[in-house]
Amino acid sequence: MSEKARTLGEIAMRLNEESIRLRDAFDSLDQRLQALNLGVEVSVDLPRNYELSYGRTGNNKWGLRIKAKGPDNNYVRVRDAPRKVLMEVPDAIPALLDALNDKAAELTNELNVALDIAKKTLAALDAAGLPEDPLTPEDLANIERKRASDILPEEN
Repeated sequence: MSEKARTLGEIAMRLNEESIRLRDAFDSLDQRLQALNLGVEVSVDLPRNYELSYGRTGNNKWGLRIKAKGPDNNYVRVRDAPRKVLMEVPDAIPALLDALNDKAAELTNELNVALDIAKKTLAALDAAGLPEDPLTPEDLANIERKRASDILPEEN
């Protein structure tokens, strides 16, 4: 019986060591994704009715997170997920990276459209002769004087 207990103790030690190594690997991946400063939220499905996502975590930082599907479930950091769920994450990482790539590319295109609109607006303002810098009180006074002189001709 003591041999079985010793074997169980050794297996438990290896199991916990491997779990820690897997969690550390996810921490490294998480840090690398955070370093990209994407600011993009995406999620992919995991088996057992869970989802893996990259998004804002509870502390308002970005990171890898997992939650059970359903409206009342909260996200937990990947490192804090149950071991059984954690073991399914490696297979979902390629899909998560694809989703991040797609979403980042989509947002980049949207930003380019917005930038084009902003540039066209600025060009229209330039063409209309509007000043680039904010008007000073002196500028406003000069405009009022000009407007008044255009409306009321000076008496001689």
